[in-house]
Amino acid sequence: MKNHLDIVSAPTMDQAMAKVRSKYGADAMIVNSGPAGAGAGVRVTVLIDHEEQRDDDNILSDYPSAALSADPASVPAIKLHELPPILARHGIPEQLIGDLCDEAADLDAETAVMALAGALDNNLTFSPLKIGESGKTGKSDALILVGPPGSGKTVTAGKLAAHRVLAGGSASLASTDAVRAGGIDQLRAYAEILGLDVAATTTREMLQQWTENSEQADKAAASGTPTLRIIDTAGANPLDPGDMEVLGDLVFASGAEPVLVLPAGGDPGESAWQAEQFAQLGVTRFIMTRIDTVQRHGSLPGVAAQAKLAICHISISPYLADGLKSLNPVSLARLLIQPIDQASRTKPDDLKKQAI
Repeated sequence: MKNHLDIVSAPTMDQAMAKVRSKYGADAMIVNSGPAGAGAGVRVTVLIDHEEQRDDDNILSDYPSAALSADPASVPAIKLHELPPILARHGIPEQLIGDLCDEAADLDAETAVMALAGALDNNLTFSPLKIGESGKTGKSDALILVGPPGSGKTVTAGKLAAHRVLAGGSASLASTDAVRAGGIDQLRAYAEILGLDVAATTTREMLQQWTENSEQADKAAASGTPTLRIIDTAGANPLDPGDMEVLGDLVFASGAEPVLVLPAGGDPGESAWQAEQFAQLGVTRFIMTRIDTVQRHGSLPGVAAQAKLAICHISISPYLADGLKSLNPVSLARLLIQPIDQASRTKPDDLKKQAI
């Protein structure tokens, strides 16, 4: 039976749980719960199936849009001459700092933050996956997540599937990870929450067969919206030609768009070099994880500029239902000018104000 997630909001946890019990009964399955942020109370995520009666037909009615708006009042007021040291604290490469600041100075913007946003817009590319829009991701109906070991590919696969399910679409999951102990089991644990299965496609032939079967199932389905296929892979060492060759074969066999997953907080130059290696496999977009765990974000614009990859999403929470957010130039500018000495005291909900 196909499952969905519903997110119920209320001023207090007691009120939220009362709403959950009223809508779904005492046996409702709670996936996660927590503060809604910005003084908006709490949210409770509930696993439901499509046959259950709901008060309204819009599964996203209580769910905050992935396009989160930033509160201008929370953005520090800065001057143009303050931009170079602010960007330098993030470890952004000097050449990129110079390019951004020179261009920001030439723009007729109302504030320094908007001038920085204009410079970011002119120097970087932003291309989020449109998972919930018209059944399309923006380029493909199949994604294969690639990246170095430990970058967060498996949980990102779960988050992408959750995003699709929350949008009322369908998703299917596969894993090629025969290297990491428990790798497929971890993805299966996420999939079970969403009512999905995970196909173990640990060889090129198995992946090709799964892809063909999925495509045939889409053609036979009555719905005009195709299933989003998400493929998790084992971490590949960009210094190991064997790893990269195996990964390249899997990318080719899948016919899917390769999306790079990198963790935040790495040296910007090293992260950009890694991104360049994966770009040779056809990667054009990247997702940066663990944004909520680091103070310095130089690798985010650094990778985009040096490896010439589009910023796709950032991950700001460990929760499946509320973890991936898209960025635009304005929200990235606001994220970069936040004081670093306060970052260690910043809550994840505050980070959402910077994401759009």
